[in-house]
Amino acid sequence: MLVLVGAVLPGLILIIAGVLSQALLTILSVALRMMLIFILAPTMVASVYLSYRDVFAAVAPEPAPPDAAPAPPDE
Repeated sequence: MLVLVGAVLPGLILIIAGVLSQALLTILSVALRMMLIFILAPTMVASVYLSYRDVFAAVAPEPAPPDAAPAPPDE
């Protein structure tokens, strides 16, 4: 789905715009490039970060049961 939104759809829009007008092609090229930078790039970085957190997550230690008395200090 990301390839469709990030490559195929903008490519088709640019091809159609290039056939109609060179100025329109230039304007849409800049607009689509900015969309890729400001929308898709942060989404991909966030997904990599979340995957990293899932893979390298620190396991939290289990809390001690509330009934357990603390161990006496060794003297």
